[in-house]
Amino acid sequence: MRPRCRSDPAAPNGPTTTRLCHADEIRDQLAAMGITVVDQPDGGVRWHRQ
Repeated sequence: MRPRCRSDPAAPNGPTTTRLCHADEIRDQLAAMGITVVDQPDGGVRWHRQ
């Protein structure tokens, strides 16, 4: 599991970093349930069960 991200919302990339960290947490939870999320080159996302 990834360490929790902490960012300063006032920093230039703060809110973006926070959203990406939240997305990582969701992906970790899905992985724990046996679901793999794969980013596609065209910006899409696919998933499959392990």
